[in-house]
Amino acid sequence: SFRKFELALGISPSEVRPYQLQVARVVSSIATLLFVASGLIYEAEHVVNPQIPDFFTALYFGMTTLTTVGFGDITPITTEGRIVVCASILFGVAVIPLQLSTLAESLLNEIDSRGSTRGERLSQQEGREKEAADA
Repeated sequence: SFRKFELALGISPSEVRPYQLQVARVVSSIATLLFVASGLIYEAEHVVNPQIPDFFTALYFGMTTLTTVGFGDITPITTEGRIVVCASILFGVAVIPLQLSTLAESLLNEIDSRGSTRGERLSQQEGREKEAADA
């Protein structure tokens, strides 16, 4: 899915590591969830709820809802707003940990691949040193 994006930016696929793609996925997923939830809550509440007068306040509310912190300083009063909040909490609990676990797996694979490459270099160097000592 990001291959077309790489090509559009003129980046060679060999220059992009899997963990970098995963970081882009996590950031874009979280940003999408946050802005969609905030937009929906703003549309549902801004006319009738004086606690959500502007999009920035809806963005703040969306962030606290999506992360399940929920300070309680802003509450939805319409049925639509409550449905959006419920969906935001469910998506926040389901999607964000899944994305972060996939990112952690990609990072661990990157560390393992670098470690094995370093280990191979060290064993080659030790072999050359041993050959030099035997000569």
